[in-house]
Formats: sequence, structure tokens, C-alpha cells
Amino acid sequence: MQKKKNIFIILTILTIFVLITILGAVSCKSNDKIAKLNGNWNITIIDDTKLNPVDLNNRLPFIKFDTLKKMISGNSGCNDFSADATYAETTIEVRDIVSTLIACENMKIEEQIFKILNNQTVTFNFVGDTLIITNDSGDKITLISEE
Repeated sequence: MQKKKNIFIILTILTIFVLITILGAVSCKSNDKIAKLNGNWNITIIDDTKLNPVDLNNRLPFIKFDTLKKMISGNSGCNDFSADATYAETTIEVRDIVSTLIACENMKIEEQIFKILNNQTVTFNFVGDTLIITNDSGDKITLISEE
């Protein structure tokens, strides 16, 4: 009887150890994915429209993700912007974008970027070295790392 009890205890401990190991591995993958966001990402496509730097003073709009400070910032092709952000496994909640107020010739790109991000919980996904951000309406921004 004591032998069966000892075997049960050992199996229970092994099961708990295996579960902790699996959960830790899943958690590390999520943290790795979030950590991969950190840094500057150039916006190359909004929905299905490829951006041409020549049309944007030879500079692509970009987003800087800072998961430690829990914020995003960047340039919309016209104005600098920033916002608080909450990062989760595959989502980013962006709250209250503030921006400079420069009036530019073409504000369409900025309007699209802010429409997709501002006060939204967006999903993010990596496809190779490309980052794709999608809001609940299906609008998306495609980015590549500056590095």
C-alpha cells in the first residue's frame, strides 16, 4: 500500500513538473513575440496600398513600439505621435493618440494610420520579418523593421 502511495506521489510530482515546463515554454514564446516588437518599424503598406517614400518626402511613416514603457510613438508621414499601449500575447491596445498639429499637403495616410490604431485593440502577427497589425474592422498596416 505504501509503495502505491509513493508511486502516486512521484507521478503527481512529475505531472506537475511537465505542466510547469510546458506552460513556461508557451509563456516564453509569447514574451519573445512581444519583445520582438520593440524598436522602429517602417509602415510599407496600409490596407492594400503600398506606400512610396518619394510621395512622402523620401521617408516612410514609422511606429516605434516600446513594450517596457507601455507606449507607441512614431511619425505618420506628417506629424509625430505617441500613445499609451497595453501589450498582450497577440494584441496591442492603443489609447488616445496625441500628435503634433502640422498641416500637410496630404493628410490621408495619417488619417488611415490613426483610424486603424487610435482607441483600438489591434492584433499583431509576424510573417517572417514583416509585422502585420489588424484592427477589428479588418483594416491593416504592414511594417518592416528599420534594423
